[in-house]
Amino acid sequence: MSLRTVPFGIAGLLGLLAFDSSAKPLFQVTGPVDFSLTAASPNEFGTFTYLYATWQQTRPYDVVDISIPLASSGMSSSIGNAYLMTSMGPETTVADEVAHTTFTAYPGSPVVTKLFSNVTLAPAAAYFLMIFANPGNSIDWAATNSPAVALGQGVFLNQQTSGSIVLTLSIAPYPPATLPGPGFQNWLLLDVEAVPEPRDFSTVLGALAGAAILRTATGRRAAQR
Repeated sequence: MSLRTVPFGIAGLLGLLAFDSSAKPLFQVTGPVDFSLTAASPNEFGTFTYLYATWQQTRPYDVVDISIPLASSGMSSSIGNAYLMTSMGPETTVADEVAHTTFTAYPGSPVVTKLFSNVTLAPAAAYFLMIFANPGNSIDWAATNSPAVALGQGVFLNQQTSGSIVLTLSIAPYPPATLPGPGFQNWLLLDVEAVPEPRDFSTVLGALAGAAILRTATGRRAAQR
């Protein structure tokens, strides 16, 4: 090995410190908008409905953004609340909440709406992205019959489809704790993206230290010739 080749080897190892900072799908469902499911509070039959998408993951993700296509079901804008949870149903509390936001949906075709940005998701047996309409409002979440599904490393579907519509007689004071009634699974469209984590820094430092030792030893041999 010559002295000239060693710096290039170290430069290559330094390249390990760099990583692709572009967002990658963590859980993505795309396809044509064939219909919409509606979160209503209440609907025309006096029944309340809410919507959720669910997945599980075995590894952490940082800098997560979550967007879904939404529209108001009526002739005017509708207000709703989105909850990102690790639990849903009667035993659920605010301690199970990862993030919460209030949003406005507008009449017309569904528009991709960013609900959450820069969220950190730890490994979990289940995540639930839940949509509730405020009293007197109704909100559509676009769905498809021809889904294209992309799952990130360590991410898995929690059911046969991406999400569900759930009927209930009333919404709990803390909506994610609502007692669910009958539910129907559907392919709700969504885009959960995350920036990949950089390579393990300690591993890279170890490799750089090894390269530095190799360079020193090579230099000594060359000086002795």
